[in-house]
Amino acid sequence: MGADIVINYEEQHVGDLPDKVDVVLDTIGGDVLARSYEVLKPEGRLVTITGQPDLELARGKGITAYRVRMETNTEQLAAIADLVSIGSVKVVVIAYDSDQPGVLIRTPGLHTSEYLPLEPPALPAPDHNAQRMDLLRPLVKRPLHSLDPLVKI
Repeated sequence: MGADIVINYEEQHVGDLPDKVDVVLDTIGGDVLARSYEVLKPEGRLVTITGQPDLELARGKGITAYRVRMETNTEQLAAIADLVSIGSVKVVVIAYDSDQPGVLIRTPGLHTSEYLPLEPPALPAPDHNAQRMDLLRPLVKRPLHSLDPLVKI
């Protein structure tokens, strides 16, 4: 998925866009969500993960609004963890550059919601993914699921 226009909500007002857009993906809510209706073209799409869209306002402007909710399903997570443990699912660990291995990397200027990537120390093959996950366990304050690309602290 690509984006032609990205707005830093702390520095730019969503209503300041020069042209109307086809889709708004709102991850902030509140005033940003409320102003998003004004920048959409007719038949545009508004998708939010933070608030409840105003469906009457959307209908009146000829746009479609969606709310996407993420929910934790412990049964599904356990089943996925089982598949990972028996090797049916390949875990891909992406390392991020930092001065010191195994430290939290903070991304300035980005809204992270307490999710921060970790860079585990480099380990030799063949079973380096499982070894990296074992090394990460002491660094987090909650159980670490093998498929977490980002770790919540």
